Amino acid sequence: MNEIAEILASSRKKAGLTLQEVAKRSNLSRATIINFEKGRRIPRVDDLQRIADAFGCDIRVLLPSSQPAPITEEAPGQKHGRKTTEAA
Repeated sequence: MNEIAEILASSRKKAGLTLQEVAKRSNLSRATIINFEKGRRIPRVDDLQRIADAFGCDIRVLLPSSQPAPITEEAPGQKHGRKTTEAA
C-alpha cells in the first residue's frame, strides 16, 4: 500500500465515513475509492480535491508530507554532486 492510500483510508475512518458516503459526496464510484485506498490506483489531483471536500478538509491533509533530502557531506572540490574545476 502506498502512502496516499494509507492516508486516504485513515482519514476516511477518522471522519467516520463509509466508502459509500465518500463515493456519494465526492461523485466518484465506490470501486474507485476502494482502488485508491488499496493502492491499486493513484488519485489525480482533481479526485483528491473531491475527496478532501467530502472529508471537509484541505487537500494538503491527504498528501504525504515532504521531507527535504538529507544533507550529505561532499568531497572537496565538489559542489552539489558535481566536480568543480578551478581556474589556474
